[in-house]
Amino acid sequence: TFWTLTGRTIGIGLVVGVVVTALAFTMAYGIRFRFSTRSGRRLLAVVIAAGVASFLVRIFAWATILNGNGLVNRVLSALGITSEPVESLFYSPFAVVVTMSYLYLPIGIVIMHGALQGVDAHSLEAGRDLGAGRWRTALQAVAPQVRNAITTCFVLTTVLAAADYVTPQLVGGTAGITVGVEIRDRAITG
Repeated sequence: TFWTLTGRTIGIGLVVGVVVTALAFTMAYGIRFRFSTRSGRRLLAVVIAAGVASFLVRIFAWATILNGNGLVNRVLSALGITSEPVESLFYSPFAVVVTMSYLYLPIGIVIMHGALQGVDAHSLEAGRDLGAGRWRTALQAVAPQVRNAITTCFVLTTVLAAADYVTPQLVGGTAGITVGVEIRDRAITG
């Protein structure tokens, strides 16, 4: 059981780290290079505000969205994709990954945005002049310049996700139990 929980914990942490790092780079890149300075600051303020909102409120919000009567299941039913609620959306590792990714995304965006401030916009122009598209420019011209931030974002969010025991307990059910939940349970029961 311990090795299963350890594997699940590390797996969830790694998936959350990859998801958050990819989304944070993409969103911070957009905020930095696609919006005006004023609009970018406003978007960053929204991201920071979401990040300082109550941890438990954000977890319960995702629990409400993913449960059997939640928004996702209602939309799937309304579109005719499913005739009954998809129960695997809630109390599953999927719910844990989605919720944790949302919880730690503001941290990743702030890390990436800070690093992208040091990237000269001429790098983007040079990439385009050489025939690279937006994605290729972002990945081959910008990403290497912020490699340390990408590594920091990945490692930090992976560690935070692997250490989180509240989220798996509230949205993971028995399928989402991690080492942290087990340690907490054993500490309480003595």
